Amino acid sequence: MKKFNRVLIILAILILTLSIIYLISESRKEIKTQHFTFLFSTSIDTATIIKLANALEGNYSRIGNDLKTQPSDNIETNIYAKRWRYIKATGNWSASGNIEGISKLHFVEQAWGENDNKKVAVHEFAHTVTLKLLLDNEAQPINSKDFDKKFSTFPTWLWEAISVYEAQQFVEPKTLPYLNNGQYPAISEH
Repeated sequence: MKKFNRVLIILAILILTLSIIYLISESRKEIKTQHFTFLFSTSIDTATIIKLANALEGNYSRIGNDLKTQPSDNIETNIYAKRWRYIKATGNWSASGNIEGISKLHFVEQAWGENDNKKVAVHEFAHTVTLKLLLDNEAQPINSKDFDKKFSTFPTWLWEAISVYEAQQFVEPKTLPYLNNGQYPAISEH
């Protein structure tokens, strides 16, 4: 019985500690550039943010021109030093970055499977421009529920391929085990 009580107390302390850490707000800084507002943890070096800002500003017109649409004028760019802060803010457990509409993006400073966080930033920005292109090509204003239904019919591989291409995140197909094993994805997969 004493062992059970000890385990229960340790578990309660652990849950309490994690809850307190989760609820403590993060101290953040802000830097504005011509097209982006960067909101980031104070634990991230400002020089890192300036490199990200230069990468995004340097790709702003190029990606807009490639996709033949005008990106949003001011894009809120949230960068998280800790993955759990990103998850708390976005509810997204399975990625290192995501967007909220055409003018807000989120990503983790150290992304899974990508050493260059500038490429992650450009990748997420390309998603905002692609989404803007889709919205610009709607014949009439569309409500979010109808758009979500329509958007779900677009293949994920195409959506991701555009961002991978624009961020120059080429992966040699020979390095992908499922392609080496002959398990090719179908064109209809999404």
